[in-house]
Amino acid sequence: MNYYAAQVHSGREQRFIDQIKQYLPQASSVQQLIFLRRELYVQKQGRMKNELQPLFPGYIFIETDKTLDIPTQELMRKSEYFYRFLKSNQNITALDNNDLKILKHFMHFGETAGASEVYFDENQRIVVEEGPLKGLEGFIIKVDKRRRRAKIRLNFENSPVIMDLAFNVITKT
Repeated sequence: MNYYAAQVHSGREQRFIDQIKQYLPQASSVQQLIFLRRELYVQKQGRMKNELQPLFPGYIFIETDKTLDIPTQELMRKSEYFYRFLKSNQNITALDNNDLKILKHFMHFGETAGASEVYFDENQRIVVEEGPLKGLEGFIIKVDKRRRRAKIRLNFENSPVIMDLAFNVITKT
């Protein structure tokens, strides 16, 4: 499978997907339009609530078994929420190497990445048992125990991306 990335209006990712699916021809090679989200604990009015937020705000990933065909490209370009394809509109290339590895890591947990299960060792270092943070321990730059978030820094499309991922603290048995 090939995966392509499209930059769209942030906050309008789902509308973009709905609009494209409505007009996407049946003969298109597009298998799926992927909008990755994460669960985060957010404090509102003094209470912690679980909220869904985009994992990569403003980005939609396109899964296809071939290259992205011209009619599909034109359909996406005509959408009012579309900005550009990555690397550029003139050089549309499939994700590869590190970018593809990051995308597949998060896709492994479905379109919605839940909270990771973690505990803290005797040196107060975070140890991930399972969840989206598993395998990304080396990229954690900050841990906020009170808000139950870990801030990670990844390189995506040759630029640093910083994101928060939620975690639940478990007791080590």
